[in-house]
Amino acid sequence: MKKALFLGASGFLGQWMQAYLRDKYDLSIPQRKTWDLTDKASLRALIDETSPEIVLNFAALSHTGSATEDLYRINAQGHLNLLEALSESAFSGRLYFVSTANVYGAAPQNPLSETDRPLPLNHYSCAKLLAEHYCAMMAGDVDTVIIRPFSIIGVGQAETFLLPKLIRNFVAKSEIIELGNLGVERDFIDVRDFCAMMEAVLAADAPPPLINFANAEVVSIQTILDMLGEISAHRPEIRINPDFIRARDILYQRGDNSLIRSLGYARKYSMEDTLHWLYAEAQMKTERP
Repeated sequence: MKKALFLGASGFLGQWMQAYLRDKYDLSIPQRKTWDLTDKASLRALIDETSPEIVLNFAALSHTGSATEDLYRINAQGHLNLLEALSESAFSGRLYFVSTANVYGAAPQNPLSETDRPLPLNHYSCAKLLAEHYCAMMAGDVDTVIIRPFSIIGVGQAETFLLPKLIRNFVAKSEIIELGNLGVERDFIDVRDFCAMMEAVLAADAPPPLINFANAEVVSIQTILDMLGEISAHRPEIRINPDFIRARDILYQRGDNSLIRSLGYARKYSMEDTLHWLYAEAQMKTERP
């Protein structure tokens, strides 16, 4: 089995990916206290110790509630530190970097393909795009695959994100839910499908250097509310809170998934499947003593 070094394995995506990787790779998941993206020496020591053939960088700050300077220090400069540490260690394998489809911003064309010009609208996206540029700058030294996932959802996601918040309120039979723009439409990906996409990319001998993870299908917040109403047999009052409407919100975003499909990916979970799963898991959680 190939030796894989997995950074960021303790996060939402990382925990799901662990289950998919354990039987296929000699997996190294270092304790968080032994490395730091802002400390290149710690990364170099980790690489020398584990001698990986592939490296997965899922480590990043979420855009939710993170200080601006930390977003650039960790998500951009931290990734550059990793690239330089790999280069200095004569790493000859492949690095897989999880960026974000938010780098496309409010680009007018849809579906969004990997060749479309990024137009990021916030510091989180700008920091991720800067990290992508660092990958390009170091391309002669480190073979890197950049992954741009669209909106990932699944069990275990923090309730600071919209879907877990909605699920919690429907399970609790809340009478009123305050939301922002109900017309926002996103290309959602079940986290289990995300893992299948990662498996397809990891299995490819020569994957594209930049690849969207998308289903090429959008669902609006209003449609999700309607689906949850059917699943839960509960119809709360939805109130629009102007404070929840962001001036730079992306109203519509759909990805072109031609490249990931060319690697053999086929979607398994529909939006309705995912919502049933999320609702059932949240309901069981509330019923546990």
